[in-house]
Amino acid sequence: MDAAATPDHQGLRVAVAAPARGEADIAHDPRWQFTAFVLMALQGLEGVSRLWLVHEAPLRLPQGLQLADMGATAAEPHELTHRLDWVIDIDATLPAEWLRRLRRLGTRVVEVLRGNPYADALEPALFGLAPRWTWPDAAIDEVWCGAALRRTCQPMLQAVARAPVWEMPRLWSPLFAQRRAQALAGAGHPLGFVPGVRAGQRGWRVLVAEANASVVGNCVVPMLATEAAYRGCAQAVACMMVLHTFERKEHPTFNALACNLDLTRDGLASYEPGLAVLDALAAHRMDCVVGHQWEQEMRDDWCEVLWAGYPLVHNSQALREQGLGLSYADFDATDAAAALLAGWRLPASFWSGQRCRALAWLATLHPLGESVQRSLAQHLRLPAAPAAAR
Repeated sequence: MDAAATPDHQGLRVAVAAPARGEADIAHDPRWQFTAFVLMALQGLEGVSRLWLVHEAPLRLPQGLQLADMGATAAEPHELTHRLDWVIDIDATLPAEWLRRLRRLGTRVVEVLRGNPYADALEPALFGLAPRWTWPDAAIDEVWCGAALRRTCQPMLQAVARAPVWEMPRLWSPLFAQRRAQALAGAGHPLGFVPGVRAGQRGWRVLVAEANASVVGNCVVPMLATEAAYRGCAQAVACMMVLHTFERKEHPTFNALACNLDLTRDGLASYEPGLAVLDALAAHRMDCVVGHQWEQEMRDDWCEVLWAGYPLVHNSQALREQGLGLSYADFDATDAAAALLAGWRLPASFWSGQRCRALAWLATLHPLGESVQRSLAQHLRLPAAPAAAR
């Protein structure tokens, strides 16, 4: 079937792959959040008549997510073989033989890749790690990926897939962040950045929340930046909490780095297990997030930080162009420290305006937002429904 063809029946019938496994809570699982956002975006297209969440039994939705959120019906692959016009496989989750059969029947097969496939493929090969990236065995019609992957990943994906690569729009909704914020408030941990210095607090409590699974998102630059800010103005930094590092404290290289920081020597640094960024901000009363990325400029956790109104020190060109957060260049920890100190000195009025700008920009990423709907409709050659209420 031609990519632009419309089936004889009324509207396209589309299935989206469910993650193969997931966390128990939607707040901790970006794979399920991304799947939900894709289905929410497809809901808004007037030319899509049916949506399925395709999975291999048993299907376990994480806590905080319902099928009604996605407007989809759950089904196993064999139930949908002769019923689909498009199938959207996310991170090579679906059975290759089934996908090959669908293509023979004329179904359009799309592979959507999250994260950074280049790093996910290269790092395990270089460092003897377990594979993090699996290319689907079945031939596919298209690859969808984010615009941030244009430089490092698009040529590789085109060569491997022998198929066109489409830069899909960035998707994010505050739905799950709002639910998590309500749960945290109910547990006595309300979210909310307080400009200025809290009573009895010397400076900002700084959170470093990088996953530390890859160079794509690593804690070293944020740690060095916070240390440099502390050495430059000790009154500006009350403490530093570094997530996803508890199991790395005994690694000789990481231990040598951490133990030589003044923040560690002065008892102001803690190295903790993994924790969702909103949970850490609320439960530990953090004031600021310092992050670092390589070829992954648009991240869900940074969207959550901006949505919640907290200062974000980052090196994302995309966010810098929007005037959001406190930006620094590339891997320059000194520049990041300067941004952190400058942010600490800014008045409360700056942060109220910053959050208004952040919310306006985040609205453009909403799966049912006008720009997202227009982009998807044009690619699928379908009419877009009127923009839904946020």
